[in-house]
Amino acid sequence: MGPWPVRTYPLPDECLSSWLTRSALALGTDASSLLGSLNRSWRPLKYDLDRRGLREHADLVVERSMVDQSAITKMTLLPIAEKISGPGIGEKGRWPWILMLGIRGGSRELGTQFCSICLKTDKNPYFRRCWRLAWHVTCARHSTRLLDSCTNCASQIEPHRSRQIDNHIALCWQCNADLRLIDPNIDHSGAPHIQLKLDRLLSDRKSIHRRSEEHVIFAYYSRLISSLRRSNSAPTAANPLLEYLGETGTKLRGLDIRPVSFEMLRTDDRYQLLNIAHEIRTIFRSMSANDRSRNIPSDLRRALTGIQPLQPGLQEILVKKRASNRGFYASKSDVLPRPRCDVERIWRRLKMRAHAQRNK
Repeated sequence: MGPWPVRTYPLPDECLSSWLTRSALALGTDASSLLGSLNRSWRPLKYDLDRRGLREHADLVVERSMVDQSAITKMTLLPIAEKISGPGIGEKGRWPWILMLGIRGGSRELGTQFCSICLKTDKNPYFRRCWRLAWHVTCARHSTRLLDSCTNCASQIEPHRSRQIDNHIALCWQCNADLRLIDPNIDHSGAPHIQLKLDRLLSDRKSIHRRSEEHVIFAYYSRLISSLRRSNSAPTAANPLLEYLGETGTKLRGLDIRPVSFEMLRTDDRYQLLNIAHEIRTIFRSMSANDRSRNIPSDLRRALTGIQPLQPGLQEILVKKRASNRGFYASKSDVLPRPRCDVERIWRRLKMRAHAQRNK
């Protein structure tokens, strides 16, 4: 079989799944059939292609599509994940700051984010890699809140499920509604401060030689958001921060966010957490040392203390540790403390194991 008769070239910041789906639609088929024609035993859509990549079938796609291997790798999320967490991050488990889609049985528990104005202004609609980043909750170009579900049927956005009869990728796979026609929610306050800060950090070319600094800054905000959520779930009597911060404390007390990792939250929940984290960090800087020690819980106070540089040689130690694990997973302890739900699950498992041993 020769090259595909219709060539589809990657667009700026396009993710891999979007490009493959557009290639399939241009050939009059769907993504599953197109990739299945390369190898009958290959079922790539069961996984997150933007994370996993093409793996052992990359040569087949390069040969058929006439697109360089480097361009295909650039469309995956791996280069960004390694810039955040360091090289050697494995494919399994959670990637800090990279949205998880939660694929189960071919359907997704969480949808891909999108901006309806971006899709509308595109000559050929496509989905961006930046929409898979957890700190992206607002379109910086159009000042609109990103969406992660269809407003017509509330289904999750799954571009890879586009059918061969579809003319473009910007259609809901469930109700066939045109995502470009959704009325955007204009956010006059603009993108959250943390989103702009992290975007500037990754776009700074000089930071290529300062990977340890990127790791520290992303880890700092991860610890801050985790501590913030633990403080929110703590009893009011044990958390004077809620009383001291006034308006911000009211917002904190009113939050109703699922006890899952930041990367598994919906767009609106992440938007609230990013804004509140920035507000609390701003207020913390204006407080005296006495007020900090008296009114802020110790866990949150440690997270707010500041960004500390990595110890000399620590980055190399983390890389060697991942290499010794053969890259199958990235230790969560290398990046941020475990979420409370993970600790409770591990504790229940240990108690069940101890109970079973006593009954032997």
